[in-house]
Amino acid sequence: MFYNSHILNINDKIQFSLPRLEKGMVIHCVYQPEHVMTPKRYMLLVLNRGFEGKLHALSLDHISVNNFNRLAENTGLVYIPNIRRFRRLNIPKLIMELSSRRFYYRKLKRELKSHYNGGYRTFFLNKARSLNLIDYKFEESIEKKFLMENRK
Repeated sequence: MFYNSHILNINDKIQFSLPRLEKGMVIHCVYQPEHVMTPKRYMLLVLNRGFEGKLHALSLDHISVNNFNRLAENTGLVYIPNIRRFRRLNIPKLIMELSSRRFYYRKLKRELKSHYNGGYRTFFLNKARSLNLIDYKFEESIEKKFLMENRK
């Protein structure tokens, strides 16, 4: 639904590896789900990289650009250490000690349904390919609010 709108907001991208992923990063990858012949392209907001061997993320295909900017305004933006020209959302640490199903129903489902159209997804790490870290272009007012004082 919103994938193409988000593609237009890519400032820059670099190849990236799964072990280096952090919460709040925006990534682009190709994923081959089971029982599907054609791989699918995703833009994702990383929530947790490795709980139960899966990548937990919000698919930006289900989130409008306006709602994603609103999420960025609510969480804040920070530069990624060692990759200072790239930014991520400043998402509080998600401790997923519960099973992902309980985490989803207790913590995310209600808000996801109303604001993010059910965009929560889990991905098997070994099926994600062509991973790129995205420097996402947020609304100028959001970037100024959170990033101007943190520039090099």
